[in-house]
Amino acid sequence: MTRQEALKLVAILEAAYPRQELRRDTVEIYAMFLQDLDYKLAERVIAQHIRTQKWFPAISEIREACAEMVHQLPTTEQALAIVRDAVRTANYSMVKSNDLLHQAVDTVGWHKLLSSEYSEPLYRQIKEAYEKLRTRELQRLTALPKVGQDALDYLEGGDNGGKQESNYPNYRRQNESQSETTESEFDDIPF
Repeated sequence: MTRQEALKLVAILEAAYPRQELRRDTVEIYAMFLQDLDYKLAERVIAQHIRTQKWFPAISEIREACAEMVHQLPTTEQALAIVRDAVRTANYSMVKSNDLLHQAVDTVGWHKLLSSEYSEPLYRQIKEAYEKLRTRELQRLTALPKVGQDALDYLEGGDNGGKQESNYPNYRRQNESQSETTESEFDDIPF
């Protein structure tokens, strides 16, 4: 996005959270660290934040939400539900289709999980491993420059020739039915 677009998003945030007064240098820092994001993606994230959160977001929250929207990492609860379904149906491919979940299950071993009479301690281990892996992956994705249009196009099934790019790991998609808007949610705001 351009510097002007980044400044517009910061102005929208400031208007949406009137108790949060921003100094000029703070506005510049926000713009600088948001500028490498795709404008439409950041706009969606900020609109969602305004709808659901009471407090002004930190830069890292915006970047993390952008990474989560593009890469759609399952939450810990969703991941454990996938593992439980996979064990119940003895379908390892459900686990293997998600890189992080696959790594988490490997910490205890698939066969051990299948054959265990009391598997709750194993599920706890998987949960802890998945939470650590997910946190580390979100930090990595958040720190990357340009969580941008290429990733957004990939998420929306854009023109990528049907190939999965190596930059976008094999995460299980969620919220596929999430409504998409093509126009800017903030077009009518005079900033």
